[in-house]
Amino acid sequence: MSHAYHPATFALQAVIAQSNVVERELARLLGLNATDYRALSALQQLSRQETVTMTGLGAALGTTAATTSAIVDRLERAGYAQRNRAETDRRLVTIQPTPLAWQKIVEIMRPLMGATDAWVKALRPEDAQLVTEFLQVTATHLTDHAATLAAQEADR
Repeated sequence: MSHAYHPATFALQAVIAQSNVVERELARLLGLNATDYRALSALQQLSRQETVTMTGLGAALGTTAATTSAIVDRLERAGYAQRNRAETDRRLVTIQPTPLAWQKIVEIMRPLMGATDAWVKALRPEDAQLVTEFLQVTATHLTDHAATLAAQEADR
C-alpha cells in the first residue's frame, strides 16, 4: 500500500539535496574540508546560545577530544575560530568563531539570502508568516530526525 505524499514533502527532499550541494561549495570556497566546515557551522550555531567549550563542540560533532582539538587547530590556522582561556580557571578553554568566518560566509551566501528575503517580503504578511512557521517546524523535524538516526545502529 503506497502513501501519496504531498508535493511539499518531495520539495523538502530537493531542498535537503541542494542544501548539501551548497554546503559542499561553501566549504570549498572557505578552504575547508567537510568535517571542518561542519564544525565551524556547529560552532556558529552553538555560540549564539551558549559559551562553547571543547567538550561541548566535541559532543555536538560526535568527535573525541583529540579529534575536536585537531579540528579547532585547523579552524584557528584558517582564521575562522579562536580559543580563549578563562581568567578564573586557565584549564577552561572556550572556542568562538571569528568575525572573519561570519564575514566570509555572509559574503558567499548573500545572493541566496537576498533572493529568499525578497521573495518572502513580496508575499502577503499572512503567507510570509505561514512560510516562516513551515520552515521553523521543518527545522525542528530535521533536528529530531537527525537525533533519531544518530541513535540507531548502522547495518553492517
